Amino acid sequence: MQRLIMRRLSCIFIFLLFFTNLKAQQYEVIYELYIQASTEKDSLITEETSLVIFPEQQISFFSNLGEQKRKDFFKQIREEAKINPDISHVDYSAVPEYVFAYSVLKNLKTNEHSFYEEVLGDTYNYGFDLNLNWNITGDKKQILDYACQKATLHFGGRQWTAYFTQEIPFSDGPYKFHGLPGLILEIYSEDGDYSFSAKGIQTLKTEFIAPKSLKMRKASLDKYKEKLAEKPSIAFVNKMQSSGLTGSVSYNGKPISNSQVANTYDKEVKEWMKNHNNPIEKDMIWLDK
Repeated sequence: MQRLIMRRLSCIFIFLLFFTNLKAQQYEVIYELYIQASTEKDSLITEETSLVIFPEQQISFFSNLGEQKRKDFFKQIREEAKINPDISHVDYSAVPEYVFAYSVLKNLKTNEHSFYEEVLGDTYNYGFDLNLNWNITGDKKQILDYACQKATLHFGGRQWTAYFTQEIPFSDGPYKFHGLPGLILEIYSEDGDYSFSAKGIQTLKTEFIAPKSLKMRKASLDKYKEKLAEKPSIAFVNKMQSSGLTGSVSYNGKPISNSQVANTYDKEVKEWMKNHNNPIEKDMIWLDK
């Protein structure tokens, strides 16, 4: 009996020590994301996403690591240009690509969250409240040496299965998923189209900086996206007008009209949409970033 009591006290001490250290720093969970982008063909895409947790503030920020890699790429180009102002060629085929262009800021203390979405060159954000109706089961398994428990959920037109660990006492997970008594280390849709799997957890020291974005009501953004789905070049024309650019455009040394540019843009974006018609939430309009 005394040995059992000592063992339980030891476990409590380790938990408190972990939680104290957790509150003193941030940590990042790297999730591997698998996407079946199209409902019409095998179109598996693999990307890396990140959940950075700030325990003291009770906030977290989920994003695609491809976004940071893209920023780092252009930062390196700018730095090289400072050293060599005569640089004239940039290999844009080397720009990191990603398709899951969503970021989520969660405030677990106030239950006020923000959703960031990249749409045809612009980033928009809107606030949302989300209370997820989880069903916790008794099924368990190990993930990254953490004891995890199974929970299920219906969300976004899909049935989801999650595994969370109470050994990391932060009620969060990738994308919009949260609300379980511990951190979600794995979650996948039962149809096999989407899955997030934790592949590593690391501590870090960083400052949260919200992405530059345009604030918009969700209903207004949805209406705008409906228009863009019909004619994507609306975004291109708006950007040209807001920037004040009025110069001519050439392709292969030959001038082309703005209408030709718009038509080409419409064709390319609609082709992208044809190959990416299976959004994570089924009622979403999925547009190229």
